[in-house]
Amino acid sequence: MVGGIRSEKLDIPDTLISSNCVTDSKKFWANPHSAAYYKEAIEMAKQANLDGKADNSFPDFVDGYTKQLFFKTKDGDYIIHSPLTSCALVDEFTVKAREFHGVLIKKYLEYKEARVKSKYVKPKQLKFRGSGYYDHQIQPNGISLGNRGELATKHRGNFFVKSFIFAGNFRGTSKVTLDESKQYLYFYGSVDTANFNSGFISAGLPALTAIGGMIESVELKLGYEQPIPFAFGLKNRHLSRGGKLGSAKGSGKTATPLLVMEEKTGSLDFVIVLDVTNVNSEHVTNELMKVRRLAGGPIFNYKITNEKLADENGYLFIRNLKSKMQWAVKSGDVINYLITNRLHPLACGYALLETPSFKDGVRVDAVNNKKYKHSFSETLFIPVRLSKRLNKYSFFKRHVYDNCTVYY
Repeated sequence: MVGGIRSEKLDIPDTLISSNCVTDSKKFWANPHSAAYYKEAIEMAKQANLDGKADNSFPDFVDGYTKQLFFKTKDGDYIIHSPLTSCALVDEFTVKAREFHGVLIKKYLEYKEARVKSKYVKPKQLKFRGSGYYDHQIQPNGISLGNRGELATKHRGNFFVKSFIFAGNFRGTSKVTLDESKQYLYFYGSVDTANFNSGFISAGLPALTAIGGMIESVELKLGYEQPIPFAFGLKNRHLSRGGKLGSAKGSGKTATPLLVMEEKTGSLDFVIVLDVTNVNSEHVTNELMKVRRLAGGPIFNYKITNEKLADENGYLFIRNLKSKMQWAVKSGDVINYLITNRLHPLACGYALLETPSFKDGVRVDAVNNKKYKHSFSETLFIPVRLSKRLNKYSFFKRHVYDNCTVYY
């Protein structure tokens, strides 16, 4: 397919990080669903960029390997969507993050050279603290063209991804300040081998789409129209990096090992605080006890209570920094502002890239055999940080716009 970004601006709020923020990589990208169609897709993308406009060329079917999620539209109906990260967004983020990383290394080497000349400092005392980015490799040489198509070949399968840094001390003291007139549920648990990647531009935290999606599944089963506000706290986080081994045809018709995918997974203890003032807390509790997975990882050590969380709880809560986006927009270069100010983008929602339609291969409701319309979508992000404090600014809830649904 040729897509991931359209020539016209998508109807997405400016407080969100999306393909609308791209300044240097705004074009059509070739993303074939199979490497066999790579050359054809490249030609389609090239012609679309020359013309300056093109019809969306998304597949009219959905295969078994494509993620399919529920999406609530503004009129209250549900469709199925398959999220894609904008190639233009990933490309521009990688290019500018790599440049920023290089600038920091250059400054460090200059500083090191100057300090080493001083008789008071030994070389081993100087350490490079890093830029908060790391090289995220999905393919050693960009061999598997069908995985990310043109984007993978341009960067040889290596992307710069914002990693959430947990080293050092977080400012402030732990404190819980919640509205006493409201009712809250505290869902405690532990999760293992959870996915901590966010659309090839950040890693280190579970995506808000994963947390919000779990809450929305509870709302859907209970028939609630209004979203349940939630806050997410974590502690005892441990990370691991892995991949799926594949193979490619090498010289002499021999199989060459190939790392097809690398992702950041991990374990953590969590607490999800739900504002259940306007819903039946007992019904919500019963549905939460049926939840088995979070961000792709199994949940264990369940505990659901309405007992208030203690101040010294050890949890770090995700906090929305969408207010920073107004300054990012005013800077004229949102991506560069995010990188140079070391803000952490986290996946928070999706925007539809096409008009929903019936397609082959779309999941069907197993209970009543209901068929859903399908659309491909773009993953959206907001800047976040972690805080020791739990208060009204720690809560997120679902917001539905004309063509996008987000949690903030």
